[in-house]
Amino acid sequence: MSGSFDFVPSAEVHDAEGRLTIRLELPGVDAGDISVSATDRLLEIRGEKRSDVQRRSGDHYATDRSFGAFSRGFALPYAIDPDRIEAGFDRGVLTITVDKPAGSRSQVRRIAIRSATATVT
Repeated sequence: MSGSFDFVPSAEVHDAEGRLTIRLELPGVDAGDISVSATDRLLEIRGEKRSDVQRRSGDHYATDRSFGAFSRGFALPYAIDPDRIEAGFDRGVLTITVDKPAGSRSQVRRIAIRSATATVT
């Protein structure tokens, strides 16, 4: 029996100390089946997950195969310098770190909301 399946890897994004860290859970995926690319403000991860399980029981032999391509994209609020991106893969977790460009630190500013009766800050 063979077939394809939908696979959307879970992701965790952490933004701190001038660096953005993205972790994707990719159990059962080989590092050679993953690609990471950066274009302007987009970081994209693509890959393929394959599974091949063989079972024998007496005279019976069965193989279950499944496969599926996946893609996750992350749009960032600043341009990405591809030379400042690092990626590592360990125990089914892909970790990508992106150094933020100087001057891209976000500022928080409270915005007043106007209503017909009053201004709320």
